[in-house]
Amino acid sequence: MRFTTDYNAVFKTHQARDHFSPLPSVSLEPHTRHFSVANAWWLSHFSRWIYLDAAQRASQLQRTAGCGPAFREVAHFHHKGMFAALCVAKDNSVAVMTFRGTANNRNWVSSFNCAPLRQGAHRGYDKLLTELWSIASPTLTSLDCPVFFTGHSMGAGLATLAARNFPTQGVYGFGPPPTGTASLRRALAATPVFRLVNYRDLVPRLIMGTEAGAVGETIYFSHHHQLWNNPAARHMRADRRQGERDITRQLNRQYKRPLPEALTDHSPQNYVASLRAVVGHEYQTASTSLLQHTSPELSGGYSGQVASKLVHSLIRATR
Repeated sequence: MRFTTDYNAVFKTHQARDHFSPLPSVSLEPHTRHFSVANAWWLSHFSRWIYLDAAQRASQLQRTAGCGPAFREVAHFHHKGMFAALCVAKDNSVAVMTFRGTANNRNWVSSFNCAPLRQGAHRGYDKLLTELWSIASPTLTSLDCPVFFTGHSMGAGLATLAARNFPTQGVYGFGPPPTGTASLRRALAATPVFRLVNYRDLVPRLIMGTEAGAVGETIYFSHHHQLWNNPAARHMRADRRQGERDITRQLNRQYKRPLPEALTDHSPQNYVASLRAVVGHEYQTASTSLLQHTSPELSGGYSGQVASKLVHSLIRATR
């Protein structure tokens, strides 16, 4: 999976056909509630897959058998322009509920309908989810296996809010916009909520005219493609400045239709590519516990030896 600044990667995600690319030794960990790079890699693919039409979703899900548990789509839910799908492993060991991000004009209206807040949450997302949940809840409650929630952009916000209604195994949101206030964070304190943020992605940094902010544990991809856990804002700002000289920026310039990287880093393809750099072919699942658990200095993150692995993996992925 390549890093890209291509127009289609941002605005035509439904045209992608390269989902669930197999990686040896990267297995979904259904009983893990702490952050798992392997789970993030799997769920990043689901958050991209959800933009496809029905036929393509079915076709691409067949590829999951080549890289882990084979999944089937057992239900989908469509309401007022919002879409979600529930996939269950064929051995019934795990399920994934995926919420689609912004894909039509109604979604844009909901995204900008952020004030006043409802129950400490983004107003537009909370209203959509409340209406959808009455449809989806009976199917979810009938499951007898761990269930992960995931989504990209607006879908990440909806996945986070859905965790108030169901005991999910964990929420993995990719490029989530500001979703709620301190009251929502307190309500989800016992729920593993991970918001994954590419260092140049503009959307998680938006100020929506309310006191809404980040909800969950921030997993930040630095410009060296290290993973930082809940870094301080000043560290992320300094990292973005350093990232102006990053190798991926130079490589992306060879594309014919480059877009501002604050937009293209929000693409679900680039979240998959970031995780691809972390879990490269020789990178073992056992190493996924090496996430930095403190706010790092700029040289922080993984140890030098592991960081070197990640950089080399990134270079190979972009060739």
